[in-house]
Amino acid sequence: MASCGHSTASKNRDIVEVFGYDNPPYWYYSSLKKKYNFVEGDMGFRSFMDMIDGYFDFIGGVVCALTGRPEPWPNGEDPGGNYYRYFHLDHCHKIEKKIKEEGGMMLLSLRGFIEPAQNTLLGNLENSPLPLQEELKARGKIAKYIADPPFQQFLRKHNRKEYKEMVEGTGRYDPRWV
Repeated sequence: MASCGHSTASKNRDIVEVFGYDNPPYWYYSSLKKKYNFVEGDMGFRSFMDMIDGYFDFIGGVVCALTGRPEPWPNGEDPGGNYYRYFHLDHCHKIEKKIKEEGGMMLLSLRGFIEPAQNTLLGNLENSPLPLQEELKARGKIAKYIADPPFQQFLRKHNRKEYKEMVEGTGRYDPRWV
């Protein structure tokens, strides 16, 4: 069968409708959409952008999920003009790896939007020797954040039925998640 010749822009029409094509917001959302295999309608969201907006409404604003600090510049106003959002979308690399191996929805690996320094800290924590890792995980906000990430709380609250089906599809369903 011949290819329809869809461009990257047509695959991301929801993003183009809002931001146009070939600019930092377009590349930001289209790369996240692709990385997390988001398809229109996942968890009842029309677009990846709608899901992100819903997440920030859920946590009470565009703030770091660990520190509570707001983003230092408004969307699209990076002083260097290179980035759309200051915060990083943190995810669990171990869950991501298992999902890639076994199949399932990448949305299960998402933890929350956090400051770049906090993301580096968590990356180092995940790669540290086990005793240090366990020590740091046991401390306050980091332990709570890793045990029940805010992005997963948001997805559960938004659409419990689809969330339960998504988690059950991994074979690691935890009844506390519903």
